[in-house]
Amino acid sequence: MRILASYFNHYRDFSLALWLNIVAVFVNAAGVMMSFFVALYLVNVEHFSVMQMAWVFAIGGVGGIVGSYIGGWCADRFNHVRICQISLLFVALQNVLIPFTHVYGVIMLLIFLSNLFTFIFRPSNSLILFAHCEQSDRTRVFAFYRMAYNLGLAFAIAIGGALARINFDYFFWFTALMSVLSAGLLHYWFKILNSKSIRREHKPDQSAWGLLLCNRAFLILLLLFVLNYLIFCQMRAMYGLYLAHYDGLNVQVMGYVFTINMALIVLLEVPLMSWLKVAEPIHLVVLGTLFVGAGFAILPFGSNIAVPILSMILLTLGEIFTASPFYVLAMRYADKSCPGFFMGIFQGGMTTGIVLAPLVGGLIYPYFEGRILWFGCGVLSLLMMFGFRRLIKLQQEQVYEK
Repeated sequence: MRILASYFNHYRDFSLALWLNIVAVFVNAAGVMMSFFVALYLVNVEHFSVMQMAWVFAIGGVGGIVGSYIGGWCADRFNHVRICQISLLFVALQNVLIPFTHVYGVIMLLIFLSNLFTFIFRPSNSLILFAHCEQSDRTRVFAFYRMAYNLGLAFAIAIGGALARINFDYFFWFTALMSVLSAGLLHYWFKILNSKSIRREHKPDQSAWGLLLCNRAFLILLLLFVLNYLIFCQMRAMYGLYLAHYDGLNVQVMGYVFTINMALIVLLEVPLMSWLKVAEPIHLVVLGTLFVGAGFAILPFGSNIAVPILSMILLTLGEIFTASPFYVLAMRYADKSCPGFFMGIFQGGMTTGIVLAPLVGGLIYPYFEGRILWFGCGVLSLLMMFGFRRLIKLQQEQVYEK
């Protein structure tokens, strides 16, 4: 009982506004889990080829990149909660329309728009989160956000999968309904609270691009963030394929391995970030990057179940130690006159890494039974240390100047 009480203590001092926003994020996870099943819909229901499906995902990724930039621009000019609500409603609209057409180009356009509005939502939502916590508590708050999102995603995938087996129309209506419900919750709760986060506090700077190009620390962080996602997203792109082809694991066992990721995030991320909230975020990111590199690099050194399990534990620890601290560093280095623009650029970097990961992984994977890819991930993680070293030096110079 004491252990449980100690665990739940990590969640007790969050503000009411933060809790309400997290609930809305949990609900909205169902609205954005569409990508997990769209590939099956396009191939099995619409009977498109695998290459056509890949192009749909590529165009959807471009929509995410563009949406991140538009969302950042809007966040510096308009009401944050209104941006979130409007983007959620448009996501719902695109999801509802998909089953009504069988034209390849139209479906591609709808998925592009769905991703566009999904990523317009994110910069404003990040600023809402950061507006309701102390600066010293940002790492833990973002960890809480990620836990809620992953937990919501797990429930949504289970429900969505059951609906998709019955009829994909039910699946698309379910995702749309969850997006509408999330928009309604945001409107209702923030209206009651009269929250400060529904108003923009900074006037947008007309030379935002100039500020970005002069911000060396943010640019280095952005490059490292893209590389981090390029490495980590090999877990989605090529990891399962390797386990099936070369380790001989069946789909059920692979499911158990991937469940380790979700379970550790839900159980450990918030407590770990609570205990480490006094730690310097950049040091956490360095440690997490090394964990990710090691998690991939050990894959070729065994063919039994123990190696994938150890690999997944290392990858999950790497995700925990990098995900939230990266965003905290982005807010630290962002120019205070246009934080939304900088967060939009940062979100776009994440989407760029996600889009590039399967392309780069697919090009390298066929050589030497995938070993080059996994060793390459480990080597790239080590090379990133030079970037972190430079970033730490810039950060020390800024502190000294102040």
